[in-house]
Amino acid sequence: MAETKAKTKATEATKTKEAPKRVHFDDFKFGQLKGDYERSLGILQTAVDQYEELGIGKATDKVFRAIINNNLSQVKNEYLEKMESDIQEATKNKVLAAKLWEAVDAPFDRWEEKVAEQHRGIQRVFMEGISAGFLRRLNWEYFQFKDGKVTFDEKALEDECSVFVNSESRKKFFELAEETEKQLQELQRMAKEYAPNGIPASVMPGSAHKGYLFNYGAGEQIHMDPEWLKAIH
Repeated sequence: MAETKAKTKATEATKTKEAPKRVHFDDFKFGQLKGDYERSLGILQTAVDQYEELGIGKATDKVFRAIINNNLSQVKNEYLEKMESDIQEATKNKVLAAKLWEAVDAPFDRWEEKVAEQHRGIQRVFMEGISAGFLRRLNWEYFQFKDGKVTFDEKALEDECSVFVNSESRKKFFELAEETEKQLQELQRMAKEYAPNGIPASVMPGSAHKGYLFNYGAGEQIHMDPEWLKAIH
């Protein structure tokens, strides 16, 4: 009995374990990439629909993954096996069977060419926005397929655009940085208070200098760049 209760408590503790603290979310990056993925859904859906027009059944997740990877060799093998079975069932006449085989390859080859073109089209969607100030990384694994419809994993994209305190090293670094940020802000306040003209020298290089852990934001507020945490493991 005691052992059962202990297991129950352990299970409850696991369920209630706190999720990693999110300390930064890049709204702009998320919005830009979300738009890219949404524009790509229609392209992939067309590829799926065109597969189903080949007359060998509904697209499966396996077929969808082959489209995503732009590697349709196994799909073609299965297609040809299905066509062979259908031709054998349709006729015993070798001449007629040969004519039917002539009509088998072309539709698949045309679809395969379209998939390659659609693949390049999605890559162009992401490359068109490079000037937005960050690398628009395309993660094909975010695309999902369910009940014949193409979607994408919005939660995975949210996590990509977030910075989490999800390790002891990051926790220690973040806590020290938070405390340092407060101290720098207080130093800036005091420097302004005691400056003869009310315009003290900056306590840091200034917002024109990028890449520092601390910098100036709106209203000369000193803030920490949470992107630094990505280097802490």
